[in-house]
Amino acid sequence: MNFFEKDTYSQEDIKSLIVSEKEEDLYLDYKSSGALSKEDKKKIEITKDVSSFANSYLSLTIVLIKSSRFG
Repeated sequence: MNFFEKDTYSQEDIKSLIVSEKEEDLYLDYKSSGALSKEDKKKIEITKDVSSFANSYLSLTIVLIKSSRFG
């Protein structure tokens, strides 16, 4: 089964993309936690990005949040 055809994703699924350094493409987009800022400019940008991916077939946006808990 194609990774992007899954109904749900586990932490291990997402981690495997990051560890394998899967590059962004038509189906995968990475965002840093800064993309979730409450600044108007950032809200507009993330809205456009998520909307364009939502209109694509089998796409996934991953927001990476840096935390000292996970090293």
